[in-house]
Amino acid sequence: MDETDKVIAAIASRLGATQARVRKSFDLDPFTFNINFLPLAALNNATDNFITQADSAFAVVKTCFTISSVGEVFIANISDTPKFAPLLVTLTDSGSGRNLMNSPVAVNSLFGTAERPYIWARPKVLDPNSTFTAQVQNLVATAFQVRLAFQGFKVFGNVEAFKAR
Repeated sequence: MDETDKVIAAIASRLGATQARVRKSFDLDPFTFNINFLPLAALNNATDNFITQADSAFAVVKTCFTISSVGEVFIANISDTPKFAPLLVTLTDSGSGRNLMNSPVAVNSLFGTAERPYIWARPKVLDPNSTFTAQVQNLVATAFQVRLAFQGFKVFGNVEAFKAR
């Protein structure tokens, strides 16, 4: 099953519709939402979000992150940085009113690198005009620039179906 098939299946499940009906009613367009913490202060928490547009839902398929020192020079031992990044993250979907975890998790539990993104077992479908929030906690006494990328598909078509469910 490829990415688009997984997204179609997730939308069908969300809306209580058949996959055939979803394929006829919606178009998928690749898109990436970013949340940037520029900088994330030493030993600090920060929260930011992205908002899906009113004309489309969004299905998160992959996530990746970068972390660098404030001067955009990557921190020492770059090959281990994603594996041992000193960050915790909490994700919240306001459209469904749900937290995606019960407590903060290590950033590499939900985010990979650009070369090896974290692939979600099931796409996370976000309603049109909803807010998706990330809170990041820096665990060390060094400020970093942190960029989170949410890769997936904008879902165009009968967005009223999301409101009606």
